[in-house]
Parts: sequence; structure tokens; C-alpha cells
Amino acid sequence: MSQSLRSLLPNRRRQGADAVSARSRPPGGRAQPNERFAPYPTQPRGSWVTVRALASALAGLGALAIGRLRRVEVHGPSMLPVLAAGDRLLVVVTRRVRPGDVVVLRDPGELERLVVKRVHRLIEGGIEVRGDNVAASRDSRDYGPVPRRLVVGRACWRYHPAGRTGRIARGLAAPAEAPP
Repeated sequence: MSQSLRSLLPNRRRQGADAVSARSRPPGGRAQPNERFAPYPTQPRGSWVTVRALASALAGLGALAIGRLRRVEVHGPSMLPVLAAGDRLLVVVTRRVRPGDVVVLRDPGELERLVVKRVHRLIEGGIEVRGDNVAASRDSRDYGPVPRRLVVGRACWRYHPAGRTGRIARGLAAPAEAPP
């Protein structure tokens, strides 16, 4: 076959999956072999993550400023394995709690002391609270139901230590008795 006839035949190498057709060319643009066009420019992911983090931080600072959030530190082993000594928590100031919520409340024996417990159940006289670590917890089994007025708020976020940060989700209420 002569050189002039070959120029009239389509180039088979450019007809694969990566070939650019006339329909995919930008208006007035020239398509190069093996070139693909994205329909929209992609946004860098890091910028949206930064914007969301800044918005969350500002919302948290605003809530702290108006008194809707408090910071507390966990002392003792009563909430192991969910919360350990040294964990620092953000607490939403509220008295609306449900079974399974981790709450901060004033110790009925020492009102100036705050304790972190899980709501076991709601009763007419208040709420029953339990520690997750039954063997090391002093809770409603020792001092009875806690009046709602002693509830400071619901723990929502662990912000320290760095490797354990995250949301504190509602969980199952602690078991009624210690396992054998």
C-alpha cells in the first residue's frame, strides 16, 4: 500500500479507550492524543477540611463563651474502658438526658465535686447513674437516685489525649450487677 493511501485510513492506535473524540474536545480547542478533559476543575480536599475544622472550632468557642459548654477532666477508673483517667471532655450544659448518655453531675455526698457516670435509667425521683467499671465505681447503687438538679450536662466530645479524641456516643447502660 502506498504512503498516500495510508494517510487516508484512520490511525488504529488512536482509536482505543484513551483516544479523544471530536465530541469531547473543548470548543475551539485542539485535542492531543491520549488526553482527557475533566468536566469541572477539582477542589483540593484539604481546603474543605480546614474550613470545616475552623467552623467547628468557632462554634465550640462561641458555645464556651455563652456558657453552653464546659470542660471537665476524668479522674479515677470508674468509667473504664470508655473513659480513662486524664481524658478531657466537652460537656453540653443540659438536664435533658436519656438512658445510655454519659453525664457529668454533682456528687450527692460532696456537692462541690463533679463525677462522670452513665445514665442507667430514668425514674420519677430523678435518674439512676452507674459507672462502666462496676468494680471501681461509686454510683446510684451506693447513694440512690440522683435528683435532676444535680446534673451538670451530657458529655459529647473527648478532646484530649490526642490519640483518643472523638465523639462520645450514647451506649448501653451499665450492667446491674458485677459479672461473676
